Amino acid sequence: MRIIELMKISSDTLYLLSENDIKMSDVKYLDMYSEYEAMIAKSLKVTYIVEHLSEEYGVNPKEELSAYLQGELGRKLFPAASIVLCPHCNN
Repeated sequence: MRIIELMKISSDTLYLLSENDIKMSDVKYLDMYSEYEAMIAKSLKVTYIVEHLSEEYGVNPKEELSAYLQGELGRKLFPAASIVLCPHCNN
C-alpha cells in the first residue's frame, strides 16, 4: 500500500486531526492516558500519578507530563456545537 492510498482511506480522520492541531506522534501516549484516567478515577493524587507514569513510560520532565496529561490530551475537540468536522463530508 502506498502512503497516498492510506491517506485517502483515512482522509476524514486525518483532516480532523490536522484541523485540531493533534500530532500523529501522540498516539504513543494512548495507553499512558488510559492509565492516567483510571488512576484519576481511583482518586489518586496527580503528583503520584505523574511520578508513576513518568517512571513507567520513561517520560520527562515530569512538569511537562503533568501539564500534557491534564491539558492537551484531555481537551475537548469541539467547544462549539456548530463546528464542521470535515468539509468533504455531509455533517
